[in-house]
Amino acid sequence: MKELIVLLAAILILLLIFALTLRLLKKRKQSSNLKSKVSLNFKIKKTSNPKENLYSLNRLSREFFKQYLNLKSELTYLEIAKILRDKNKPHEAEYCEELESLLYSGREIKKEIVLKLIQQFIEMTHKANLEKSKENKNHNN
Repeated sequence: MKELIVLLAAILILLLIFALTLRLLKKRKQSSNLKSKVSLNFKIKKTSNPKENLYSLNRLSREFFKQYLNLKSELTYLEIAKILRDKNKPHEAEYCEELESLLYSGREIKKEIVLKLIQQFIEMTHKANLEKSKENKNHNN
């Protein structure tokens, strides 16, 4: 029961961070005419099924990286990881590699691993928002 509460709390935090990210991106689009095409219908399911949560995280992550890296097409997480390493973003690259492995290796999807990935996603999106804010401030000065 405690794990379920922790998992649901993590998902709620993830959704809040993602909603704030989308809101910030929309503001930036209005102020700097960015082309933000992030649209995602994400529903919280009252379940502690780590597989479903992983697939939801996958959708969120793909949309995030598409926007963050301004990608025109769908890339694998390994391709995204290479781009991130080239941009000196090793933590983000490791996240992609772990997500790729968990999604496609056939290994057991454990709650603890999904929670860890959710936490990494939250930190990564927060860091990206801070970077973009600094860029916008520097660009406006």
